[in-house]
Amino acid sequence: MLNRNTLLLLLFQAVNVMSHTKPNIDLIPKSRPNIVIFIADDLGIGDVGCYGNDTLHTPNIDSMCKRGLKLNHNLAAESVCTPSRAALLTGRYAVRYGLTASSLSEQRVITSASSSSGIPSNITGFAELLKTNNYTNGYFGKWHLGLHSDDKDFSYSPLNRGFDYYFGMPLTNLLDCDFGVGSELLPTPILKFPKTKFFLPFVLAAVVITFSFLFPMRKLLLLMLWLYIVLWLLHILNMLLSRQLNCILLKNNELVEQPVRVETLTNKLTIEVENFIEKHQNHLFMAVVSYHKVHAALATSKEFVGQSKHGKYGDNVEEMDASVGRILNTLQRFNLTESTFVYFTSDHGPALYMYVDGELHGGSKGIFKGGKGSSWEGGIRVPTVVMMPGKIPAGIIYDKPTSALDLFPTLLSLTGVSMPSNDIFDGEDISVILKGGNLNKNRCFFHYCGTRLQAVTCAPKYTKHIWKLHYEIPILDNRTEVCGLDICPCFGDGVEILKTPLLFELQSDPGENNSLVSSSLRYKEVLSFIAGMVEGHKSTLTPIESQLSTVKNSFSLKRQMCCNYPFCSC
Repeated sequence: MLNRNTLLLLLFQAVNVMSHTKPNIDLIPKSRPNIVIFIADDLGIGDVGCYGNDTLHTPNIDSMCKRGLKLNHNLAAESVCTPSRAALLTGRYAVRYGLTASSLSEQRVITSASSSSGIPSNITGFAELLKTNNYTNGYFGKWHLGLHSDDKDFSYSPLNRGFDYYFGMPLTNLLDCDFGVGSELLPTPILKFPKTKFFLPFVLAAVVITFSFLFPMRKLLLLMLWLYIVLWLLHILNMLLSRQLNCILLKNNELVEQPVRVETLTNKLTIEVENFIEKHQNHLFMAVVSYHKVHAALATSKEFVGQSKHGKYGDNVEEMDASVGRILNTLQRFNLTESTFVYFTSDHGPALYMYVDGELHGGSKGIFKGGKGSSWEGGIRVPTVVMMPGKIPAGIIYDKPTSALDLFPTLLSLTGVSMPSNDIFDGEDISVILKGGNLNKNRCFFHYCGTRLQAVTCAPKYTKHIWKLHYEIPILDNRTEVCGLDICPCFGDGVEILKTPLLFELQSDPGENNSLVSSSLRYKEVLSFIAGMVEGHKSTLTPIESQLSTVKNSFSLKRQMCCNYPFCSC
């Protein structure tokens, strides 16, 4: 038999062993993930296979849907590039810091690589916070959030916004960047840009008539022909200037291509991301891959030309998808797939107005109304997939509304970084959704066009209803659902301010076709609920200087980057 002292000794040893045993796995702080964020440009929700497209080939994005979480009702923070992308990086609506148009005279996006518009320095993005918590951050591709301020070069560069490495275009991929397809930035002659085969005969005819006296109406014909030629040459000069000055490629803050060669850009971008992942595979990293595709101009590498069933636009979608696949394969090659949080989204809906030589160079809005530039669902509902095998359940779909604004707090939650307490944020931490759960909160999303609140989406906590209320709507062509030949305006005659707001229930009416009757009890109840949410939201806004004023958002020779001056070509 064991005596009393022996029992005490055994008990002591047991306690000692238990005190040195590893704690329950749930009590160990989980290791922080690497992060890869894909942002497509102008990609419509109807352009991706797992969102219903059965003619475009997007196997790599589709594989993310199968292996991760599909956010079926994810909303861009705005329907155009600059404010939408700013909101994604900062977790705050761009109206809070002036990166939205405030009048009809202001453009809705940054329009020049030499403008002095940008995200103010007092607005913190998630990259800055991750950098101070041992992440190495790279930004690859389209920036469109400013470069220089009035008093300092590169003050708005990604390198001053928490990123350690940058490779991409500081503005965007414009029509101007592919010679001969038109211009988005500068006024062009009324005459349609002629094909070269027509230009030379006109020049020869003008020369012949100049030295001939066989035509009785020689002076009139001469005037018309030379006017045509002058306008043609002005058109060329117009596009050359815009192309040389705005279509530029930077590596960090060094100018490496002017103008950029659009057809090779995606491949170069992908190689840069692959090299970044390889270099930092043993350290915490974040790579934001902001594609220039599928914004027109639609130039693509030779191997993808003619590969899709949807012309140049389809070719560009499929090249972008192939790039996504290459980057996912790189993660796999270095055994990083299960330790990397991957997020794919688009900055807003498709450019339905973008036609070049009669061919649509914009995407599909699916079953929804409107597109890029409008607050209808087609302009703001974007394809969004989240993947992290082993951490995020595979093949699940979340149907309630979420937002690009949610990325900021969710990233901080996943990485164990505290949210700043000295500012107002508009997104929510949706990490519970990533685990297959529900957020169980009243959620309202405010859809701005410039500084005008056009619409609100609300999903009350205790119902299955999703309500969409429109205060103002852009005037669309009933057949094409576009605002003429450009992005919808936020002010002036192109906008209808509704005396009676339109209210839609999106679960049963996702196409926003049948507004509730304004005299009904349900309409009044929902209107009252949304009005309260709007009042609370607006109470948090303060007047702010516009970053897109005509003074700031304009060309400046002083701030213009140029290699090989004065030719600006390298």
